[in-house]
Amino acid sequence: RGAKGSLYEGGIKTPFIVCYPEEITPESISEEKVHIIDLFPTFMEITGGIKPADHILDGTSLCPIWDSERKFTRKTLYFHHPHYEEMYAKSPSSAIIEDNYKLIHCYGDYYDTKGYKEIHKVPFGRLVKGERFELFDLDKDPGESVDISKHKPEKVQELLYKLNTWLQSVNAQIPEKK
Repeated sequence: RGAKGSLYEGGIKTPFIVCYPEEITPESISEEKVHIIDLFPTFMEITGGIKPADHILDGTSLCPIWDSERKFTRKTLYFHHPHYEEMYAKSPSSAIIEDNYKLIHCYGDYYDTKGYKEIHKVPFGRLVKGERFELFDLDKDPGESVDISKHKPEKVQELLYKLNTWLQSVNAQIPEKK
């Protein structure tokens, strides 16, 4: 579900291929979830770089994934897109993936593109007013077709607390209601 610019799996779950013959066994596969923000700390570790004191390093080095002596220990992934992108029918949103759950927090109006734009011949879909939360169990529903937020309000609150704590820790720009 979703496409480029989306916080659904179609926008964030893509293959990641690394060629590093000195360190990685050819044709090896890892199921670890990684993020583009992990590239900077990975390159720093490989090259022996030193993080600038004033730089927030929110990624994790990927080197432990291919080093059998070390363990890759990240449990949670965070995403934050605070802007409207009409080309992609995207509104300001944030997401957290922890274990098999993903919570998406849309801050305001959003485009419902699920089949609507094809039926009604509109470019982006139907504009739906208001904030919303969607919760998915990615193990049971990798296509994110069933929002379980109404059935698991405690999980929504748990993940929302963690997401908001992370957003504050990285001084994220939060959309404001006007």
